[in-house]
Amino acid sequence: VENADKFVNIPMYGFTQSLNISVSAAILLQHFSESIRKSKLPWRLSEADKYELKLQWIEHQLNNFPAIKQRFYKGG
Repeated sequence: VENADKFVNIPMYGFTQSLNISVSAAILLQHFSESIRKSKLPWRLSEADKYELKLQWIEHQLNNFPAIKQRFYKGG
């Protein structure tokens, strides 16, 4: 507790006495996502950033990605 930066309280109604961590995380992510979309902050990714993130994701999903990438750029 002494190492925490912040504390949050999620109000609960009815008979619920606690929420598991995944439910709590989902509620908080929904709240923060909604808040940032309503704000004037420039939160959207550029098309170049989206492309780069997709490429990084693919790289982590495929075995032997460097060889596949090299073959792709050589044209076959």
